[in-house]
Amino acid sequence: MEKIEKLERQISDLEAEIRLLSAKAESAEDTEDKKYYRALVLSSKERLVKMEENLVKEKDLLVKKEENLGKEKDLLIKEKDLLVKKEEKEILLLEKDKDLRKENLLRLQRQGARGSAAGLGVESTAGSVPISGVNSTTWEGISGSYHVHIQMVSTAPLTAAEVHETEPFSWQLQGEANPINRKAAVQYLSHMVPPPAGQEWYDGAARRNMLDCTLPMAGIKLRGSCDIALCTSVAVRGNQPEYGLRIVVELKKAEVNFNSHQLGAELLAANRRSPFLKPIGVMTDLMDAWYLMWAAEHSMKLYICRGRAEAIGILRAFLEQELLTPDSGSIMHQQDKGGPEAEVGGLLKRRGLLLASGAREDVANLDDLLDFGGGLGLSDTDLHQLRCASQLVSLWQLASPRLGAAAQNSWNTGAAAEAEVVGVPFPMMYS
Repeated sequence: MEKIEKLERQISDLEAEIRLLSAKAESAEDTEDKKYYRALVLSSKERLVKMEENLVKEKDLLVKKEENLGKEKDLLIKEKDLLVKKEEKEILLLEKDKDLRKENLLRLQRQGARGSAAGLGVESTAGSVPISGVNSTTWEGISGSYHVHIQMVSTAPLTAAEVHETEPFSWQLQGEANPINRKAAVQYLSHMVPPPAGQEWYDGAARRNMLDCTLPMAGIKLRGSCDIALCTSVAVRGNQPEYGLRIVVELKKAEVNFNSHQLGAELLAANRRSPFLKPIGVMTDLMDAWYLMWAAEHSMKLYICRGRAEAIGILRAFLEQELLTPDSGSIMHQQDKGGPEAEVGGLLKRRGLLLASGAREDVANLDDLLDFGGGLGLSDTDLHQLRCASQLVSLWQLASPRLGAAAQNSWNTGAAAEAEVVGVPFPMMYS
């Protein structure tokens, strides 16, 4: 660059000199003087042409250097990009390796828990997991151990008229778990989804361990509660709302925070706590985002409502159509109706969640038998007694490995006599 600037100065000086010599040649009176100055002008112009040629060459060289510098810069940028990609790949591999080690550790913990539970006949857990912290990895462990999966469905689980006179909920600045928002949400749901007689909306988060339950086959213990729950009044009065759950509600201020795995774990725990009522789950912002989930034997069915009007309509129709027995202890047998609610696995025909290990696939579930058999012609009281007897049988089957054969035979004799009261043959058990 300095050489170019020097040439430009020399050319400028030479041009000035040529102008001066040209002026002298024009003003000279003597012929010889004119020839002399004109010769100098011609010589200077030849030098000027050579200087300009050199200037062009230097500028060309400068352009080439700049092009080379540009190419070198591009190469440096490419090398930098390659290094960044290499680092990102290494970080990704490290994260995958970390996740793999965590999965292997969780798998070993589950296997150890299974061995302890099977060998000792007692529950054994590897760790405690808050329901609010259940993610896809935790749910995968639960799903793999108990063969229960989340299934998305596109058809509304119940035929219901939309309720358009509803109003969106007004959130306060505090978080959704704050008592101020929870209290307001309980009042809102009591107004939008009026509870049937003998039932009430309950602040579930105020009872922090309401949904605590152990999952021995998964090697974990779920702990925590839902934000709001619809419970039977008798369970609330007895200070045991977890035994009267009908609907568990998880509140989220923004739909972006919705977590179907958390809702699935919450619903699983609720069904463990209130198996006779087969509670359903709701995750909502109390505005236009509503997820409905219900257990159906080996799956958790998830329906995403099209808005608040549809969700409120479904929940109202659900409570109007699914009635409880007079003692609020179980669901009254439903008569067959049309629509999706009449389908086995639908909201009103949902089967109880099967989580017990070692269940035989060729043996019919009692609820399935009653669904397909129209209740077998039994009264609601008889159906309730039959379900109670069935639950006692299941409990005995889980406990029998630790008890002697004599005690089991004694149980079979007594249970069979009790079952004859409702006129149903009792399935005898053999060790």
